[in-house]
Amino acid sequence: MTPEEQIAEIRSLLSTLTSAVTAHDNQIGQLITIAERQESRLNRHIEATNVSIRALADEIQNLTREWQAYLRRLPPQ
Repeated sequence: MTPEEQIAEIRSLLSTLTSAVTAHDNQIGQLITIAERQESRLNRHIEATNVSIRALADEIQNLTREWQAYLRRLPPQ
């Protein structure tokens, strides 16, 4: 193989490698975008869950107070 043919083959290999690296970079970029979207959705879900938990805790506290008030009204046994 002549030096010119070897250089042409190396250039062809480098072109193929460059294309593969570019495709790989694009895939990584897409995966990062997907991960960021999922993280955003998860954060919104966590916040909504925390709001629900706080509301439930408030309801439990109110119910406990109501029961205590009710029990205080009962005559001693």
